[in-house]
Amino acid sequence: MAVDAVLLSHVAGRVGPVDVAVLFAGGARTPLVDGYLTLPSDDAVTAAEILGARYVVPLHFEHWAHFTQGRDTVEKAFAGYGDRLRLLGPGERARLL
Repeated sequence: MAVDAVLLSHVAGRVGPVDVAVLFAGGARTPLVDGYLTLPSDDAVTAAEILGARYVVPLHFEHWAHFTQGRDTVEKAFAGYGDRLRLLGPGERARLL
């Protein structure tokens, strides 16, 4: 799965910048499907930028064997986001707005 920049640009154009982008990250792969099932970290950053996300909450990036990228990879990709990035653990909550 690669970021469809045209589609995301269309969404951003219709709704404007989003407050919170909840993105399935982790670069999940399986031999049953060609490509990624969830966004690799770099594509998640691209999606967040296109959407003009005020906050980014990556999900589904750890605890399963089919994820090729974990917390460290996501943190590095979003290094410039500071407190705009919210990496939540299982069951963890965050107040964003």
